[in-house]
Amino acid sequence: MKNDNEPNTRPELKLNDPNNLILIDGSGYIFRAFYGLPPMTNPEGIPVNAVFGFTKMLLKLIDDLKPMYAAVILMLQEKLLEMKFMKIIKEIDPTHQRI
Repeated sequence: MKNDNEPNTRPELKLNDPNNLILIDGSGYIFRAFYGLPPMTNPEGIPVNAVFGFTKMLLKLIDDLKPMYAAVILMLQEKLLEMKFMKIIKEIDPTHQRI
């Protein structure tokens, strides 16, 4: 739980800033969409709630924040990929802190 006296360490996102990059946890979005929505199937009986929810959340995020760049990251081997991405991000911005 966040203490109200702690300063906000999140960077301020400026709309339409050419430096905006949003990294989206695709695996987390899919999990939330699959379990957060009622069961939905297509005419063949294949579950589609994860695809529907993922797409709706992704489009809303992009519409709300209007980033110049966005990337969806799907974590297959979570720790390995996280370490690789953090190394790349630190090379680009040595002052970056994980939020």
